[in-house]
Amino acid sequence: MLKLAYKTIVFLGFLLVSSICLYADSPKITYENSCTSCHSPDGKPTKKSSVDFASLIWQRSKSNLELFNYLKTEPEHFKLFEFKEENIEKIVRRKIRNFAIEKEIILAKNVTAEQIFGRNCSRCHSATGEPIFPFAKKLSEKDWQDSVSDDYIFEIIENGKGKMPSYIGKLTENEIWAIVKFTRGMRK
Repeated sequence: MLKLAYKTIVFLGFLLVSSICLYADSPKITYENSCTSCHSPDGKPTKKSSVDFASLIWQRSKSNLELFNYLKTEPEHFKLFEFKEENIEKIVRRKIRNFAIEKEIILAKNVTAEQIFGRNCSRCHSATGEPIFPFAKKLSEKDWQDSVSDDYIFEIIENGKGKMPSYIGKLTENEIWAIVKFTRGMRK
């Protein structure tokens, strides 16, 4: 009986220490310990930094790779992360990007796929899928629609191809899928 109680206490101690270590290594704690000397806890601008992490405009103007490379190559930032790239990656993916998630959810509820397409794609493709420029793809074309997968269309929107720009950091994953679905509706 005493042996079982001892094992239980050791196990509970292990769980407590493990959870403290995991919590201490969380992006939230890393952000609070490393970033709040210049940035506010809620991502809003301060006297030391004009960056507004909570702004959708700011969020969409930077890709994860751009943020990562900036924080890695800017000495003041890199030393705050103990010169560890994995700390920077955690902050970018799991903290900085989360400042605008609530706004993205609200935006997604109020914006239609047609509006997203119109805002981002209509410079080169008409609302019916007809190309505006000779280099643009005819999105309504039956043969093209039949020859490509949804994943392929998503990848082209996300990464760009030829003269089409990349939309990484400019559109959310949900917005890109909305455009894919909208594009599929253009098929003639």
